[in-house]
Amino acid sequence: EANPLVSFVIPTYNRFELLRDRSLPSILTQTYENLEVIVSGDDSPAETAQVVEEVADPRVRLINRTVRGPYPENPQERWLMSGTPPLNDGLAAAKGRWIAILGDDDEVTPEHTAALLAAAQERRREHCYGRMTIRFADGGELEWESKFPPAYGHYTLQLAIYHAGLRFFQFEPGDVAYAEPNDWSLARRMAAAGVRFGKIDTLVCRKYENRPTPTIDRVDG
Repeated sequence: EANPLVSFVIPTYNRFELLRDRSLPSILTQTYENLEVIVSGDDSPAETAQVVEEVADPRVRLINRTVRGPYPENPQERWLMSGTPPLNDGLAAAKGRWIAILGDDDEVTPEHTAALLAAAQERRREHCYGRMTIRFADGGELEWESKFPPAYGHYTLQLAIYHAGLRFFQFEPGDVAYAEPNDWSLARRMAAAGVRFGKIDTLVCRKYENRPTPTIDRVDG
């Protein structure tokens, strides 16, 4: 297909201001327009529905769980599987030929989808990812080092699109038992199954951190 539908899934809990001001605008102002955006609430408050309504874009819709999680009590374990239930809900609801994932507090670049999709189609890749920068609380910005092939600590799903035929690879609550972040576990299982990965040298995502800029030139995972 020359212009396939791409489904973005945004898992969210209660950061509706960032959803409104950062992630949603970055997706909807891309150069690629054949999109659907599934805001997948983790028992999100009413303000989340209000944000989606005020966007007033037919490409955006909300699905919302009636119960949050469940998540482990331990903060580190909870981080490892952050967003796992609403991510799986979003995958089940996606209608696109390709799938992209974005955090509600981060943003994609205007070229994200167009660049990744073109590379995936031209090279016959099923999962394609690019580069990312991290913007810190004091305004500093550093490049985060992604690697090819995907490597633990040097890959994150927000850099990627992948073919919807792969959505049977779900996010696994059991990743906690292996101390694996849910996005890395997904990529690792895809790679083990022989999924064709590709990487492009294009900035496709900007991640935001609440901490000050570290005194280094690059940020590893």
